Amino acid sequence: MRGAVLSPSPGISKQLATTLCAMQPRVPKAIVYDIDGTIITSDARLHPRTLTALASARAAGITLVAATGRPFPVVGEPGDHADWIIGGNGTGVLERASGIVHHEATFPIETAFDVVSTVRALVPEVIFSIVSDVDAVWEPGFETITPPGAQPGRPVLDVLDCAGATVGKLVALHLDHSVSALAAQLAPHMPAGLVALSLGFGAVEIGRIGVDKSTALRWLADHLGLERGEVWAFGDNINDREMLAWAGRGIAMGNADDDTKAVADHVTATNDDHGVALVIEELLAG
Repeated sequence: MRGAVLSPSPGISKQLATTLCAMQPRVPKAIVYDIDGTIITSDARLHPRTLTALASARAAGITLVAATGRPFPVVGEPGDHADWIIGGNGTGVLERASGIVHHEATFPIETAFDVVSTVRALVPEVIFSIVSDVDAVWEPGFETITPPGAQPGRPVLDVLDCAGATVGKLVALHLDHSVSALAAQLAPHMPAGLVALSLGFGAVEIGRIGVDKSTALRWLADHLGLERGEVWAFGDNINDREMLAWAGRGIAMGNADDDTKAVADHVTATNDDHGVALVIEELLAG
């Protein structure tokens, strides 16, 4: 049942074992996990226990997929342990072995530049970042929301200096406006086919309508020949909800908000209490 809780108490192992034994299939063919708030701790560390659990899952023949709001240039070390990476909240799917990006949900860079000009006229002092097909640029101030250890691309005074033909994600930030308030202000001014949303990344994300982690995950499942029931997914935030709802087994983190927990099948321990590792360990324990 969606929203069932796997308590992060000392007795979690017994509860997990009981619940997991009732799941079909017994072992998924793919495990999909968000990065921030899910496999890394609140101080942005990858705990050895989580790394060991992920390695054990791969050794058992399970495909690992990192699904993140981070664009590919800022995924960093957490993506190194996955076979596939869904980046930019579904704007692209990267096959790590080949380095090929599949299933890109992009829009023309000229459209991104038009949006930048429109937003600047509406709200002064907005800070932008653009990730294009060949470039990733950010304006001064954007580094304040960049995940520790990640490289957001090259710094520029003006994102209109970005090279390329297409854009996967345009990101807008204002140091004196909340993300939700800025998104609400910009939303009515988006061109046809684009939407401005607050998706938990710390800034307003502007991209194609109808693109999210679940759309990319469905493409990847088809590409790999997987049924929905063979895919398990972990997440903690608003941008994970569609993915958790679609997956055969959606598992929310203990630190997730209530609305995200409500769409999941189960709730595990928090990211700081190694919730992903706990589920994988019990899954593989037999």
